Amino acid sequence: MSDDSVTQVPSVFSSKERAALVARALSDAARRARFSTKSRRGKTGTTYKARRSERLARLLQIVSFVVLFAIPTLVSSVYFGLIASGQYVSEARFTVRGGLPPGLDSAGSLSEGPGAMIIQDTQVIMNYILSRAMVEQLDKSIGLTKMYQSPDIDYFSRLGEHKPIEKIVKYWDKHVDLKVEMPGGIVVMGIRAFRPEDAATIATAALSTSENLVNTLNDQMRSDALDLARRERERAQTRLADARAALEKARNQEGLLSAKDASQGLNDLLTQVRGQLLKSQQTYESMRRFVNTNSPQLRNLQTKIDASKKQVEQLQAQMTSMKQGGGAGEKPLSGSMSSLDYATLNNEIAEKIYAGALIALERATIASETKLMYITTFVNPVAAQEAKYPRRGLDIAITAGAGLALWGVAFGLIALVRKGFV
Repeated sequence: MSDDSVTQVPSVFSSKERAALVARALSDAARRARFSTKSRRGKTGTTYKARRSERLARLLQIVSFVVLFAIPTLVSSVYFGLIASGQYVSEARFTVRGGLPPGLDSAGSLSEGPGAMIIQDTQVIMNYILSRAMVEQLDKSIGLTKMYQSPDIDYFSRLGEHKPIEKIVKYWDKHVDLKVEMPGGIVVMGIRAFRPEDAATIATAALSTSENLVNTLNDQMRSDALDLARRERERAQTRLADARAALEKARNQEGLLSAKDASQGLNDLLTQVRGQLLKSQQTYESMRRFVNTNSPQLRNLQTKIDASKKQVEQLQAQMTSMKQGGGAGEKPLSGSMSSLDYATLNNEIAEKIYAGALIALERATIASETKLMYITTFVNPVAAQEAKYPRRGLDIAITAGAGLALWGVAFGLIALVRKGFV
């Protein structure tokens, strides 16, 4: 208490009053002390929670940095820098060409154009290189799986032993690079192996196996074309024999060798008789002016005219109504000509079909002596002098960049969560 307050208090108190004043002062002091302690306790609890959340966030950030960035980068650096085996690439370039244009004839003609055939044949070769049949053939010829199972290859790159053929084919697909350079249709084939000699050996064997496939396809196409051409010739020959037999039968039935020749002969004869009739009529008219109609000359001339007219009528009837010979009940010549013409037309068509089949067979025979498809290799595979894979610096950088990006995402998430708890 200050001096002023003391001076204001009366100097004389009773013992009772003095005790009441002391008790009140002590009560005020205790109340002030109690309020001050509660405030300090509240501030101390809030500060402790904030510090604990901050420490936990920092710990998570450090752990995420180590797990997502530091460890993957370290492992990638150790593996690609010290452990990973080098992969050598042997490259070959070739094209697939056709020996003959498609569509030789009706016997086995192809509907695609030359460009479409080349693209299709190229796709056939590329798919065969990546197929199981190629893997099995290479394993038989050069021991493909043993090359990729060498103990000199690191564990993660080496082909495991006792793998099923499906796994081996997938492994093979990862070590073969194929692409087509347009518009020339050049196929670029790259073979990966862990020794340069192995890469060159595998690439050479793959080309040889592909050429064997082409030869097999050529033999099959030639055989199919020849068989089809022979069958077409046999069918045409049978049809021609039937047509000739039908023509011969028609000739015997109608009594004519050729309806066209018979008609032409009757037309010529009719024209000749009509010319004679016209000449006789002109002579008769000119002589009737000076000679009596009952004279022997005119009567003979009239008789000749009547005979010519009768002959013209007979010839006309023979062409349109009666068969040659003019007998009653005979078949009309026009009907004989129709049946004979039909048989003759069938025979001519059969002869043309047979001639076409012979030409087709001849062309198929010539084509069988030529390759219909072949591979032209203008860049042969050679042993590489430097490993192309793995790209060590690039692979390490990619791993570090990916880890850093993931850590950045994790850092942001941790910061957001911490901010929500504060």
